[in-house]
Amino acid sequence: MVDFKKYRERLDNKIGEAKAADKVLEVPWWDVVIKDLNLMSYYFAHDIGVESTHKGGIDSKAVVDKGRYKLPFEEWSHGRLTALNLILSYGLGFQNCKFKRMKRAIHTKVRKSDF
Repeated sequence: MVDFKKYRERLDNKIGEAKAADKVLEVPWWDVVIKDLNLMSYYFAHDIGVESTHKGGIDSKAVVDKGRYKLPFEEWSHGRLTALNLILSYGLGFQNCKFKRMKRAIHTKVRKSDF
């Protein structure tokens, strides 16, 4: 199974490294976050490709047949974009759930203290 948590934590670390949690500064954002997202999409697509072809304990790589040539899944543009989409969706979904839990906890504490 693809380890989504590993990629989300890596994305969070890169956003922190670029000091972009509140505001995006273009140069650090590009140099740190975007470049690492590119690498993450490669490895994530590779993980998806290996996982999708894993049969009977034998690891092999997914190959996209383009007719005249074949591409590993991580070198296919659709595979990379799918990987990028999954990394970002999971990361944003996690942050959204975390924010909702914090908001709920604050609301609960305020209500209890009113009594």
